[in-house]
Amino acid sequence: SYVTNSSSHYTPQDAAPVIEIEKKIKPSLQSNSTNDALTELATLMKQSLVEDLPKFTGSIKDWPLFLAVFNRTTKVASIDGVTNVGRLTKALEGEARSLVIDQLTYGSDPAYIIETLKRRYGRVEDVLKTLSSDLLTLPVISDMKDRRIQSFASALKTFVAQLKSLGLAAELNNNYLESMLLEKFVNLPSWHAKWTKLKRADKSKNIGDFSIFL
Repeated sequence: SYVTNSSSHYTPQDAAPVIEIEKKIKPSLQSNSTNDALTELATLMKQSLVEDLPKFTGSIKDWPLFLAVFNRTTKVASIDGVTNVGRLTKALEGEARSLVIDQLTYGSDPAYIIETLKRRYGRVEDVLKTLSSDLLTLPVISDMKDRRIQSFASALKTFVAQLKSLGLAAELNNNYLESMLLEKFVNLPSWHAKWTKLKRADKSKNIGDFSIFL
């Protein structure tokens, strides 16, 4: 029997992908060897894991997610080059598409396409400026009861995760950016003093640690 809860219910729609695979694999089970059937099943299961990429128009703010999804799905589903070029062709729009339009052809290397996009939208200084802009424009926290503390902490955790996903974890040691973030808590001297004390005790602590501290 199946057990469901109020937040998760199994429906016929959930079974559709499995039923479709069963239909395709049934002839092999009837006419071929078990090994042939298992090979076909593995191929179909792999195909079912291929996800569409999120649309990307050339916004630096969207680049971390786009790159992370591309890398993760390529690795998990062992997606081949031809399929990845197809996924990129479908996902890229606007300026981003124009940038690599000549590379979106059969036989192109998707790694080269991604590298071209990375040189335009993944430059450290541009990414850091764009991703940190939302944080730096947040208002100064007024007091301990200010509900915006949670919003700030959430935004900071997202910022940290984005830098790590792009291989830019070293930028979490940016002292100038850290000082700008601390200014948001100028009205909370106890917090400011506590973080300063932690920093003096362990100079390796950085913005990533500050996001946990919050």
